[in-house]
Amino acid sequence: MANRFEDKVASVSKALTILEELSKEPGGMGLIDISNKVGMNKTTVYRLLTSLLEKEFVEQDETTGKYSLGLKILSIASALYEKMDIRAFVRKHSSELFEEFQGTILISKELNREYMAVDRICSGNGDGLELHEGEMITNSKVIPQTFMAHASLWQQGRSIMSGASFREDAVLRQELKQIALQGYAENSSDMANLPAVAAPVFNFSKNVVYVISLHSGLLADKKIMSKWILTLLDLAGRVSSDLGFVNYI
Repeated sequence: MANRFEDKVASVSKALTILEELSKEPGGMGLIDISNKVGMNKTTVYRLLTSLLEKEFVEQDETTGKYSLGLKILSIASALYEKMDIRAFVRKHSSELFEEFQGTILISKELNREYMAVDRICSGNGDGLELHEGEMITNSKVIPQTFMAHASLWQQGRSIMSGASFREDAVLRQELKQIALQGYAENSSDMANLPAVAAPVFNFSKNVVYVISLHSGLLADKKIMSKWILTLLDLAGRVSSDLGFVNYI
């Protein structure tokens, strides 16, 4: 009995190793590649993949024969994601990264093309925004720009601005494309007329789910702005990782 139990534990461990390896390859992997990566013989890998396919933890491309993560994994990840507290992740990392920052760190989320403050962290003796958790954000430029840019609407040939002329829409698309490429949006006069910079937070399915933004009069200095942009990108990357995002690029 003990040996059978140990065999089952070993099989579970091997199956998890395969799933972990597949999570690193969004384009999928062939049987031989998986076997080489995990250090198991092809027969064992094939047997485990067959079981994972039956449970929909893995799917196989009919054309290429490659294996990739299945929908069941996403449903489990989604259930876990719903239990996560974004505020705890941001506060955990910001306490280390933004110890010297003076201003406001704002977390926001999109609700039907409107934007709501999820949390506000006032750091140092810098400028503070009069904005509270649950309050809608109506006078920011960097926050909606960051959401729109990383939703890739400019790639889909859809109008972004309701009632906008073709020229206005084209200009905005170009702005959003630049924001997506550099990974952040900045504005010299955002909420409360303060300079601001914002970066996206991605979840396990590579969707932008939050935006973290910095608001401070000190950001008017280009050198100071550059320093905190890099730190903000580090923070957004760490929080995205906490939410299960894997940057494959």
